[in-house]
Amino acid sequence: MIHGGDQERGHRAGTENVAGIVACGTALELVEQHRPATCARLATLRDRLLAGIEATVPGVLLNGDRKRRLPSNANFCLRDVHGETILLELEREDVYASSGSACHAGSQDPSHVLVAIGRSPELAHTAVRPTLRASTTEVEVERILELLPVAVDRLRRTVMSRAC
Repeated sequence: MIHGGDQERGHRAGTENVAGIVACGTALELVEQHRPATCARLATLRDRLLAGIEATVPGVLLNGDRKRRLPSNANFCLRDVHGETILLELEREDVYASSGSACHAGSQDPSHVLVAIGRSPELAHTAVRPTLRASTTEVEVERILELLPVAVDRLRRTVMSRAC
């Protein structure tokens, strides 16, 4: 906390952060200049990722609409494999994803959004969400497509062998 005058209704002492305000404005202008091209590139990578997963991982279910989604968003359920377990397998290979929203990290409850769109709580626990970023490359997408099917198959075989 910065002590001083009562500017900013007592939340911040001193004058406005002019340098920070200008920097933020400049950053927003740059993002907006590159947004159309970045979004188009990410949508292409996302679609490649989703098509590849659907082609190589049996029992995958896409969460949400195929086209009306953020260009960086890929979210799917993998039947018979807990999402958190898949994340651990991918992390061993330095690939990072999520199984739920950041605002509910650590929660054991299934995603209320997935349940609201009709996924059962059990199926919602199998969700995986790799999020693409502006710097994501084709090589990184192909790496996920190489690693994910192997990890899912290995985990499913492990679960089946324990059930027998």
